[in-house]
Amino acid sequence: MFNLKALALAALATVSTVAAPASASTPHVELFKTLVQAGLDVRVNEARDCDPNHNGGFKAFGWYHGPTQSLVICQEQILRGYGTWNGQAVNFTEEDLDTLRHEAHHFVQDCRDGAINQQLHAVYQKPIDLAVNWLGADGARKVVEMYSDSSQHIQVMELEAFAVAAMNDPAEQVRDIQRFCF
Repeated sequence: MFNLKALALAALATVSTVAAPASASTPHVELFKTLVQAGLDVRVNEARDCDPNHNGGFKAFGWYHGPTQSLVICQEQILRGYGTWNGQAVNFTEEDLDTLRHEAHHFVQDCRDGAINQQLHAVYQKPIDLAVNWLGADGARKVVEMYSDSSQHIQVMELEAFAVAAMNDPAEQVRDIQRFCF
């Protein structure tokens, strides 16, 4: 049996060959490792999660699910048909890293009340201002439109998660996980 987490870490470590500068790989590897150390089941490219033929047609780059303590990444290249849903990671693109940061922030939001229970809470005092600063007014508006069927609270949590992903500071996210989730 092979170690899926080790394969995903290896793929993260080679991110510089695809889209990111070499300096970007180490902080993202640390973010991935910290999520695993915090007890999350981090899955990459598993058919049960990502393949629309196996999961009821659902297609997404990833998600966080508190009740099962799982974080899923469905890599961009696999979603676009350049490989198979075999549970193995390929080189991470910028989109994949953005998804990792976004979903990792949902985990931190879930930890804010001291329990991992899918009850998300803002990490920043002014999450809407944060979103406008990092995404721009049009970008923030697009996020709200994407989640128009969700509650206002979920829209704010998504705004904050998209903004944190855009900040592209995985080292800060590691500190947040260590502060709120351990």
